[in-house]
Amino acid sequence: MPSSISSRKLIRILRKLGAQPVGRSASGTHEMWVREENGKKYLAPVILSKKDIPGGTLRSILRGLNISVKDFSANLGIVVIIVNTIKFHFFGIGS
Repeated sequence: MPSSISSRKLIRILRKLGAQPVGRSASGTHEMWVREENGKKYLAPVILSKKDIPGGTLRSILRGLNISVKDFSANLGIVVIIVNTIKFHFFGIGS
């Protein structure tokens, strides 16, 4: 589990795990997200910020959407592997 994560990366992973945005706060700083599992709906607010989201806030969001740290971390690892593979592949083309 990362100590912090950007809201863009968090949103990308939440979408992969089946969560969807359902509305924004009046000030536009937060977005409500919903995730359905076994006929139940789980809700959590996600902050929309240019700053990184702290680890404790991230855990709270995951708890609210009923997403395990294991599932989240697995998807986080996939993002990193893909980026590293693409970078390596581009370096290999020029050689």
